[in-house]
Amino acid sequence: MVLHADLPAQREPRREQALLESLPYGRRLELERRSPEQRRASLAGVDLVLAGLERCTGLRVEPASLQFPQGGKPRVAGGPSFSISHCTSLVGMALVDDGEIGFDVEARDAPGKGRAHEMSRAVASATLEQWTAIEAVLKAVGTGLESAVEVELAADLRTARLHGQELWLQPVDLGPGYIAAIATTRPLVTVEVAKVQL
Repeated sequence: MVLHADLPAQREPRREQALLESLPYGRRLELERRSPEQRRASLAGVDLVLAGLERCTGLRVEPASLQFPQGGKPRVAGGPSFSISHCTSLVGMALVDDGEIGFDVEARDAPGKGRAHEMSRAVASATLEQWTAIEAVLKAVGTGLESAVEVELAADLRTARLHGQELWLQPVDLGPGYIAAIATTRPLVTVEVAKVQL
């Protein structure tokens, strides 16, 4: 399942503060250090995760039950794997109940075409589609950008390998202005995509 929403220019401050305060302490401190725009995008991602978990499990999940391990992949104990991504105008979340998932979205017209400034020299020539697939793979495996040069993409961008692990890639259509991809540790038959309001 992929949920996405337009990134709000601003949100109701009390609602944003209440969500921030309900997160685990370490995550809250981390978000408080970010710029207001980055914090708003991250909190919008948390809102989408909570909505996706409720859709998937039928249960309301409290923000405090989300886990954000230092240098690791965000999780919810006993729940499906999820991944969050945002660009300048859109936030999205993908989740899968079997295996691991990574998700990335980039705006086609972003300065420098996405996060090219974060790429190492070995992947600097990657197309935006390739870079989005690389980031999805890194998120599925739970590793950082330092491993980007180790991602082996198939020419058709349907599979990838990282650290000896095979992953399945799938593009996700979020509209004409965006490139999005998911990477999973198990092949997916279908992907439900829904736009929601935040």
